[in-house]
Amino acid sequence: MNGTPLRQCRISRERNAAFCTPPLHYSTTPPSTHRARRGAAYALVVGVAFLATVMGLSVLLVSQYAGRNSGLANDSAEAEALAQSAIEYAMTKTSADPLWRYTYLNNQETAPIPLGRGTIAYKFVDPADGDLTNNNNGEPVRVYGIGRVGRATRIYSVSMASTQPLNSLLNAMDANGNIDLGLTTLTGSGTLSSNGTISAISALLNGLTMEAVNLLNLGTSTGSGGRKSGITPRSLPDPVHAFDWYVANGTVIPLTALPGPSSAKVVKFRLFSPASNPFGGPANAYGVYVIDCQGANVQVSQCRVVGTLVLLNTTTASTIQDSNYFAPLATNAASLMVRGDISIAMTGTALADNGATGDANVASINYNPLGTPYNGNADATFATTYPSEIDGAVYVSGNLQTSSAPAFVGSVLVGSGVQSSGTLSLNYSAVPYNNPPAGFKTSALVPMQGTWVWEPAN
Repeated sequence: MNGTPLRQCRISRERNAAFCTPPLHYSTTPPSTHRARRGAAYALVVGVAFLATVMGLSVLLVSQYAGRNSGLANDSAEAEALAQSAIEYAMTKTSADPLWRYTYLNNQETAPIPLGRGTIAYKFVDPADGDLTNNNNGEPVRVYGIGRVGRATRIYSVSMASTQPLNSLLNAMDANGNIDLGLTTLTGSGTLSSNGTISAISALLNGLTMEAVNLLNLGTSTGSGGRKSGITPRSLPDPVHAFDWYVANGTVIPLTALPGPSSAKVVKFRLFSPASNPFGGPANAYGVYVIDCQGANVQVSQCRVVGTLVLLNTTTASTIQDSNYFAPLATNAASLMVRGDISIAMTGTALADNGATGDANVASINYNPLGTPYNGNADATFATTYPSEIDGAVYVSGNLQTSSAPAFVGSVLVGSGVQSSGTLSLNYSAVPYNNPPAGFKTSALVPMQGTWVWEPAN
């Protein structure tokens, strides 16, 4: 082989041979280097294109992943803002609904409310016993705000309590109904306010201020205090639930334990205090004693109360009369709570210990024995006297009638109307407003400092 056939062909041509057909399978021409380079270039192009495609897909996947992460981060950030908004919304709902404890169920989330790109919801939790309805003394509840955007859920919570006083506690006396002063002589200081009308014939109003939502019809009354009509109605205690804490935490004195016939019971020459239950039952640490009058006429006289006397289901003939001294156990406590109507016909004569009452039920009474001092003094004698007055916060859910010469130091709130005669002493004290008792606070919740927490989403 080695090129011989080609050489033979050339020789044959020289000899004028007729044909010379070189064998097809033998050639001394080397393979084309251009074709090899072109194939290598094609492979390189394909490889680069594949690599570029892989890189492009990788960049696209990374971009999509980063976009999803960025979107989730944005959703989470917006959900956080919505969770905080949900708590603020819950606060406004409690402000607008005095019965919110009965509107909502414990630990039950509300229906979602659309807001922005997501929704908000909230819930109330009573950490003490899981029951929102059984406490009206401002015990904290935990409020949860839930914000949801896309797949992101954020939950913010805070402990809140009802701590704001009713604005009616800014007055010496405030009534939801009309106030009729007739010929009353008023003494003391502060404001007499009505969500209705204040009327009088010829009262001596002295320096007290008169304010009413409707009219002031004062006749020929005289006095140097301010006069204002058309005021905004004041908020008064809830006539149903203002008594909840007292009933739940007080000591019940059965109506049958009181002397007198079933229709007319008497509470006379008695001391109520954390150390003294005057009808023989267990003493109450809060000094809260509850008497359900059950429609009977109950007469209270010659009593000292260190704590809170609670009278339920009274009648128009139920009275607090003669000399009595009521004072709350603490600055944030009420002294008298009445569900129903009451007549207060106390005198200005001082209440005094009595070694010989002449009463068949109570032979003698010492109002400052060991355990219940007065002005820091306790004794076993019958020589101490006490002012005849009712101090602190007082609430009557029905009508209040005053006569003789009752004296109040603090704030008297009345759910219906007031009718007065004789002399009425009203000396305003800001203590109940600065330290509102159970039943005298607004329904609005206020966050407690240092209790904000981000909760894990379920």
